Amino acid sequence: MAEPRADLESLLDPSLEGSVRSDPIYSVQACFFVAFLGGPFAIIFFSGLNAHRLRRLARDAWALVLAALVTAFFIGLISLRDAGGEVPEWLSFLGDGRTGVRNFARLLALVLFGGFYLLHQRFHRASALRADEAPSPWVPGLVATLAGLGATTAVIAVAKGMGG
Repeated sequence: MAEPRADLESLLDPSLEGSVRSDPIYSVQACFFVAFLGGPFAIIFFSGLNAHRLRRLARDAWALVLAALVTAFFIGLISLRDAGGEVPEWLSFLGDGRTGVRNFARLLALVLFGGFYLLHQRFHRASALRADEAPSPWVPGLVATLAGLGATTAVIAVAKGMGG
């Protein structure tokens, strides 16, 4: 009697992903909070963890690398301009000084969260339909947030070092 239930659950797996079942992924809410609190690099690291749990890290590597390069470019560009105490004009709608820079980083993180959600949307839906219990995001979320803050600090230091 247990086999028909297992057959029904296998129908919820994405059909083109092969027969290897992946580990449950971190919830959408956990991804959102990591993006909101940790910034753009944190959501990149956390989405990399989800890709690893889905056994598709190699397939998603292009998105992770592209997001990291775009994030480093914009944070570096803003840091160069911020070294003189001014925020770029196109960023002034988010606030003045460091508040504008923080708000831009948060906005970028939420945009990246949306992009990674779209990339993994079918897996989040399948997980919800199967009623998979998401793993606890506390330790990976904290590690991703700390690593994200470290990466942001490193990009800012390199950009300010290049600016003279």
